[in-house]
Amino acid sequence: MPEAGAAVRERLATGLRAFDKAFERRLRHAVQQGELAADADPAMLARVASALLHSIALRARRRAACGVRATAVAGVALICGTAAQTNATSKPPANRC
Repeated sequence: MPEAGAAVRERLATGLRAFDKAFERRLRHAVQQGELAADADPAMLARVASALLHSIALRARRRAACGVRATAVAGVALICGTAAQTNATSKPPANRC
């Protein structure tokens, strides 16, 4: 049975690397298009985006809609920089939280 656990861990690691690489490709493209700062680190930002995705998934399972939205908004502001931070300060509609 230990081999099965190792296989599951490897499959999970492969999937996580695929998420990171997909985010990194998109963020690298964003740098090239001027959507992110020229000195942005796509690999590092991809790891942050991936961690954010997993955090949101956990919060969503808890059905904490306001926490999910706040985490997503903060994450976008962090990844995208100051341009997104102006939108991050806006509050969600009162009836949603």
